[in-house]
Amino acid sequence: MQRRLVMLLCLRCSNTLVTLHDDEIAFALRIDETELAQTKELFLRKGFIDSTWEIQNWDKRQFVSDSSAPRVAKHRAAKKEAQNQAENECNVTVTPQIQNRTDTEQIQNKEEIKPSAKAQKFDFTAKLIELGADEKSVRDWLAVRKLKRAANTETVIENLVREAAKAQVSVADAVLICATRSWQGFEAEWLKPKAQASPVRDGSKLGVHGQATANAAQKWLESKNAG
Repeated sequence: MQRRLVMLLCLRCSNTLVTLHDDEIAFALRIDETELAQTKELFLRKGFIDSTWEIQNWDKRQFVSDSSAPRVAKHRAAKKEAQNQAENECNVTVTPQIQNRTDTEQIQNKEEIKPSAKAQKFDFTAKLIELGADEKSVRDWLAVRKLKRAANTETVIENLVREAAKAQVSVADAVLICATRSWQGFEAEWLKPKAQASPVRDGSKLGVHGQATANAAQKWLESKNAG
């Protein structure tokens, strides 16, 4: 009987006793229905259980330390208090004076960034036309460069002007040659084979307009190098 009582106490401790039927309790105690009826009668007479198998005075026999609820509640309260304190420390109110100064600094920074952004923007097409190149030739050359995935930078034009001067051709002619021959760039050396059969024209044969644009291109290149 003592073993059966201990097993009942274990079932109650796991909160499963109240959900079990008589046949399930008999199975848990490893006894048959006849022995279960005798056990229940004895335990009722001894005051161990009531008619529903509920252990008598169960709560009175439990120590406070057996329940983790108070400890858990205390831990959660302390954790919540620490979290609230951290949030209060982070949410510091900015004084109007500091806020206004910050807004002013942001506006000034934006104004300083705008000119530099404009200064960095370079119009590849406009610069070539400015140096005397034909607009159609420029578009054709840009199409070639796009197919070759070449970047259109100011350095490319600087090299074009430099090599055109070496070859004694105008910027317009250099761009036209690049467009018609599908060249990504222009190098004076590439014209040498043809120069043997038909000498490359010198600067005096560029014509008035060609000579003027060649001089303008050379001055622009010199200014870039000086800068």
